[in-house]
Amino acid sequence: MAKSQKQSVLITGCSEGGIGFALAQEFHRRGLRVFATARNLGKVQHLRDAGLEVIQLDVVDPASIRSAVENVSQLTGGALDILVNNAGNGYQIPILDADLAEARRLFEVNLFGVLAMTQAFAPLLVAAATKGSKPRIVNIGSVVSRVPVPWGGVYNASKGALAILNDTMRLELRALGIEVLHVVTGGIATKFYTNSGGQKLPEGSLYSPIASHIEANVGGGEAKAKQTVTAETYARKVVGNALSSRPTTTMWIGGMSFISWFGIKFGWDSVRDLIITRMFSMASLEKKLKESRQLPKA
Repeated sequence: MAKSQKQSVLITGCSEGGIGFALAQEFHRRGLRVFATARNLGKVQHLRDAGLEVIQLDVVDPASIRSAVENVSQLTGGALDILVNNAGNGYQIPILDADLAEARRLFEVNLFGVLAMTQAFAPLLVAAATKGSKPRIVNIGSVVSRVPVPWGGVYNASKGALAILNDTMRLELRALGIEVLHVVTGGIATKFYTNSGGQKLPEGSLYSPIASHIEANVGGGEAKAKQTVTAETYARKVVGNALSSRPTTTMWIGGMSFISWFGIKFGWDSVRDLIITRMFSMASLEKKLKESRQLPKA
């Protein structure tokens, strides 16, 4: 954008209580023109009241995306400096119990929603580059893209797919003057698990003997105990990096993010699996399952 104008940022998934909400507030605090989006505008009313511009947007609805592009283009003169792909859904349930239709819906939001938004807003980002800006895309990912957290295989896979999409995007868009940043997010104190809702194991699940443990975990039980970063602290660091003259392309932040990064960087799969097994009490759960079914011990 022209230097006399405010930089602009569009953020998906800005419902109150989530990461997007905190990011929108922080970008606004730093003087950017913020377009905060959500499927339900009632969930971003506080942002509107604070002076941010809000737009209704569903990242899996092509018509909704086109409308948002037209809206932003008219308001900014056809350019956008930063796109934050934050919108995402959760789905925590054992792989064997996952509903395939639900799994596909999850990928529509967590993966294809990012692809659709990037394709749609790329012309505005390129336009910003031609006006002297350094446009950026910030993809909000998760440590589960690198760490196989039990009972969340489908969600983990959606974030793993996003991670490789992000890395490829970074290489392909560089020639257009667009920088792509990946935030590998650990535990953050938000309403993510509340908004996602807990899944109950289906009748006849092979994991029925340990259903109470799994259902407590997929509702955020163990994850909440590991949340060590507030949404506000997270937003300050992510926004600071996004606005930096020399940003970190892959940023790890949140509860358990450092140990996850360290284990991946310097450890082996067997060591990583051992740590996760202990962290999630998998050995005792395995024992309980075998006892309930009178299976032979390994």
